Amino acid sequence: MLLDGYVRVSRVRDREGERFISPGVQRQQIVSWAEAHGAELGQVFEEFNESGARSDRPQLIEAIERVERGESGGVVVAKLDRFGRSVLDGLRAIQRIERAGGTFVSVQDGFDLGTSTGRLILQVLFSIGEWELDRTRSSWEVARERATSRGVYIGGAPIGYRKREDGRLRIDREEAVLIREIFRRRADGESFLEIAQSLNAKGAKTRHGLPFAFSSIYQILRNPVYRGEAHRGVYRKPGAHEAIVDRALWQLCQYGPRPRNLRYQSLLSGMIRCASCGRMMSTYPFPESDWRYHAYICGDAQGICSAPAYVRGDELDPLVEEFIFNHCRQPEADAERRIRECESELVAADKDLVSYRDEPAILTALGAAAFAEGLAARQLQLEKSLVNLATARRAFAPPLDLAALAEEWPELEWTDRRRAVGKLIDCVIVERGGEPASERVWVYRPGRAAIRRVAGRVVISSKSIPKNGERLPSHQQWSPARLEKELREFLRGRSVWPAYREFAEAGRARLFAQVLDYGGPIYWGHRFGVGVPTSRLLWNEDRVRAALRPFLEGRVMWPGAREFGEAGMRRVYNAAKYHGGLRYWAEEFGYSYGNGRVLTWPEERIAYELGQFTADRRDFPSRAEFHQAGLQKLYVAICSRGGTAYWAERLELVRLRGAGTRGCGGRKLPEDDAS
Repeated sequence: MLLDGYVRVSRVRDREGERFISPGVQRQQIVSWAEAHGAELGQVFEEFNESGARSDRPQLIEAIERVERGESGGVVVAKLDRFGRSVLDGLRAIQRIERAGGTFVSVQDGFDLGTSTGRLILQVLFSIGEWELDRTRSSWEVARERATSRGVYIGGAPIGYRKREDGRLRIDREEAVLIREIFRRRADGESFLEIAQSLNAKGAKTRHGLPFAFSSIYQILRNPVYRGEAHRGVYRKPGAHEAIVDRALWQLCQYGPRPRNLRYQSLLSGMIRCASCGRMMSTYPFPESDWRYHAYICGDAQGICSAPAYVRGDELDPLVEEFIFNHCRQPEADAERRIRECESELVAADKDLVSYRDEPAILTALGAAAFAEGLAARQLQLEKSLVNLATARRAFAPPLDLAALAEEWPELEWTDRRRAVGKLIDCVIVERGGEPASERVWVYRPGRAAIRRVAGRVVISSKSIPKNGERLPSHQQWSPARLEKELREFLRGRSVWPAYREFAEAGRARLFAQVLDYGGPIYWGHRFGVGVPTSRLLWNEDRVRAALRPFLEGRVMWPGAREFGEAGMRRVYNAAKYHGGLRYWAEEFGYSYGNGRVLTWPEERIAYELGQFTADRRDFPSRAEFHQAGLQKLYVAICSRGGTAYWAERLELVRLRGAGTRGCGGRKLPEDDAS
């Protein structure tokens, strides 16, 4: 009869050569039994580092399946506990062999499974094997608990530490520098893969001399040993050895990674959240349009969010850049005060957790379920306090040189830009609505964003929006000269007007916003001889106003359709007709629309230019003086909006009798203009 052998060793560890005798002994016993009983020995299956309590051992399953396929007549083992230590799983395996017509032999135990007595002995032996396994596990659990309570680290020392003779850890000063760098990089928002690639580029190696990988960085960042804690399973001993990083920084690194889906790069990936549900907003590109922009959309895929937020990137990103470069200078005293506040919050949270956990009367009064819920809430509050303290300390670190950052910005990669933004702000929260982004977006500086946990996910508490957030300010208007200079440089060598994506990738999102505020693509494209595809123009009232502003400067009358066409502004003309109508825009810019199209300046402009002209005099100028100074248009505007008497009185000037102002002295302001 052809029989297969089965050999199993629970733990090989570091045994090899002559020290590793168990497999050879088992194999020899199986061979000797086969020779003594005239059986032919087929394959001998060997499994190392496999527990007898497992029923899914690959080699054992293969041996049984050979019997079921008729390729073998049974299985021979040296001892029953090599076959398994679970009564239920062991009996099931032997039943499969017997149902297939095979036999099972245990050499050392020597019994006949063909009799009821043999099967009874088999069950008794399996029970003893399972009892021995439970006893070993129980002893090992007690040993682990006692060792951990003494501060002993069970297992090999992790990178950054060495073991002392008493089993406790001491810091390896050279490797500890590497560990601190890993935690610092993670706190700055780098992903596990980015950290590993950076370390490998410098030639750094793990304890085993291998390059760093995603998994090795993950294990280091998740290991509480680096905050001074000895642990094994459920047993933990805080303060067992000297910590390499403080527990606040360690806790901060547990929340991430922030940029989740970077298939489409954007400035705020991983930092922007919905105000309604607190979830991270996803970045969605819209490549089907030549405009090529992206939008941030609430990441709620289950339809739970009651008011999912949405904001376009070409509207929000320039405002965030403006905030960073012009409004992120936080006073040092404010940062110190914030650190002291966070330290006080941490002490209070720690004290509250300990007093709640160690008071037996609370457990008796609340019951196990309610007590566990309260304990979890206090643990979460402690974690939140640790994160707030770590982020406050990061904010107090040497500040970024914003002037240098602004110069380097166009040359930076997306990841470097996000990392710089992450050092200056914690997150951005967007409320739902159709208002401009500056009216429904909140920005949190480091350490200001409140966190909570919902279904195991870290989110920003929407209730904290009015507490610590700041509104995004509207961007400052550049001078036309600066706008023209920077736009000329950016458009050099281009024949087609670039899409927003091209502005953003070049770090010129603010330039794009300035173009939309003054002139628009049509005006500047015509000025620099760059074609503007129709599909890249998304008109609204703000963009029509921006396009008309520079085109109308210095004009006496509202231009006709021919003048718009000759200036290459025909599409602006059509957009103005669609968004409000030509009369609406003419009146907004102070022109009368209709026959003659006579110029009517707004009062603010008249007051400014007349004030400049009369700054050094006490009397109101005559008409001849206006003409001599080349200010005929100003004189006409004065006559049409109140007259010389009105403006002389308004500026407290003396109006001389007979000074050549006949016909322009007593007109009243029309009621619709007086406003």
